[in-house]
Amino acid sequence: MIQLFKSNFSKIVITIALIFNFSKVLAVNEQFQLDLDLKYDVKEDGSVEVSKKIGIINLENELSVTSFTQNLEEYNYYDLEAIDVLGNVEYKEIDEDTTKRIVVPLRSAKIGKNQINSLTIKYKSKDLLKKVGSIYYLNLPKIPKNNVKNLNLTITVPKTFGNLIFISPNNSLKEESDKSVTYKFINNASLDQGISANFGEFQLINFDIKYQLKNNSNWFQNQEIALIPDISKRQEISIRDLNPKPIEVYTDQDGNYLAKYRINPGSSLDVSFKGSVRVYGPVIDLNSGSYFENIPEKIKSNYLQEQKYWEVSAPEISDISSTLLEKDKSVVFNANKIYKFLTENYKYNFEITKNNLVERNGALKALKREVPLGCMEFTDSFITIARSMGIPAREVNGYAFSKDPDKNPISINLSSGDVLHSWAEFYDPNLGWVQIDPTWGATSGIDYFSKLDLNHVTFVTKGIDSEYPLPAGMYRTSQDTKLIQFDFPNNPDVKDFDVVYEASKDFSFNFLNLLTNKEPIKITNLGGTTIFNVGDEKILPLESKIIYINKYDEKSYKNFNGNKFELKLSNSVFYYILIIVYISFVGLLLYAILYFAVTRAKYLQKLLPHLFRLPQGRGQ
Repeated sequence: MIQLFKSNFSKIVITIALIFNFSKVLAVNEQFQLDLDLKYDVKEDGSVEVSKKIGIINLENELSVTSFTQNLEEYNYYDLEAIDVLGNVEYKEIDEDTTKRIVVPLRSAKIGKNQINSLTIKYKSKDLLKKVGSIYYLNLPKIPKNNVKNLNLTITVPKTFGNLIFISPNNSLKEESDKSVTYKFINNASLDQGISANFGEFQLINFDIKYQLKNNSNWFQNQEIALIPDISKRQEISIRDLNPKPIEVYTDQDGNYLAKYRINPGSSLDVSFKGSVRVYGPVIDLNSGSYFENIPEKIKSNYLQEQKYWEVSAPEISDISSTLLEKDKSVVFNANKIYKFLTENYKYNFEITKNNLVERNGALKALKREVPLGCMEFTDSFITIARSMGIPAREVNGYAFSKDPDKNPISINLSSGDVLHSWAEFYDPNLGWVQIDPTWGATSGIDYFSKLDLNHVTFVTKGIDSEYPLPAGMYRTSQDTKLIQFDFPNNPDVKDFDVVYEASKDFSFNFLNLLTNKEPIKITNLGGTTIFNVGDEKILPLESKIIYINKYDEKSYKNFNGNKFELKLSNSVFYYILIIVYISFVGLLLYAILYFAVTRAKYLQKLLPHLFRLPQGRGQ
């Protein structure tokens, strides 16, 4: 929105429109630059006081700016005031179908090169900060670098919000006072991914999930369901109830927790799964990635293959991946290029959210723009380009909490009212598996690459197979029954995530274990949380394992967050009885051998030649 005028003195007069919200700063022949000093003061009631000091710098001798326009469509504001060098300014509000903007006249003309026209806009908003569950989410719109000379941005947050989980980008300076914490972004020419920050410790969510299983055959049948899994540094579960109990719970190659049930012929089975999940928000450092040659061969063999919906070998896919690939750069650098390619060039189709169940079209059709794009198309496209480029990638299906469907849409709506979402993850040798959401990155303009918010709950990960296992919500015999319930607890019980177990030394009759100093430990997980890092093993809830540990090693385990605890052993009387019996048996056996050897030596002299003599007869 730039208009050119000529005055009586043949001077060019320009009206500048500066749009902060996910748009570009407009320019005419680079005739001006901007100095921006932005302050966001977050209050305990959730409101944010915003102050924007704007300096408009002339770059030509015959140049003047007469008015300034800001688009305010992204947030509702109140108590707005505009101030120039002469004081408060009467501004004009313009309401359009999709846009609300203010136009502020600049009453003091600044004509000439390097002249600066100054303006301050102040207002309050309750839309920049949202609280979901126990987490505060602050999202500030992106500020493109076009014509921005200097940019200083300050965020002040009360300490009552809790710890900083993450702030992105992560190059801010931190200052603390008694009641607040301030984050400063100094001398940034661009914040073109916006700023997002989460405060709290973790997101705690209760779940109540139903699975409807049916055996239509005339024979007994084993069927599996996917439970919510633990994910390192990302997601921790506590199971309160799994009813009925499965015949087996195990972990597959993708880290999914699968529970197996045996169903009678012609019968149905309803499974109830209740518990809680803690979601954490790790942030990756884009400069800490490793290189393609360091990717383990097993990871490459499993997660670079072509599968249904992931048309890795298609020429169109190869063209995109070869264009984007910079082989001498890190894996995370190249993965970020794919993410930016998708979020900047492809548009989400919001009409998809009106459908009960969206057909999955695959990456090739999506990238050729032959189908409307939903979350599955963005996810499949990222995975396919990444695999074609040599980056291991997988699909994640789960539940995502969205308070703003216009920015963070949920694409998979089931007729029952259950909603699912799909996103992606890639593997970097230094960073491990990293979850990202290209769909929400495209719709919101917020960075969902270097961190994923705490509102994404993983149900299943698909890498070995693009279609299996199915996520919770898809095991159903009735299309009208709601199977997934989530809520945020008002008074969370921290004991739900305590490790509860029984551990004792087990007895082994294997003499080889004695020679190798391997000691069997039987551990039964009695709680709802997984026990990690006992002899490089993990023990799922409801599971019992015998683990062999070097008797001289430290007997300990680590919880989800890596804190080490001593493994307390409580040996039963039966264990000591077995030890006594075993020692007695071995002692008696040795005594018998020794007694026979000493007292029956003459018989041994006769017996041994008889046993080892050469055969008699033909051919001797």
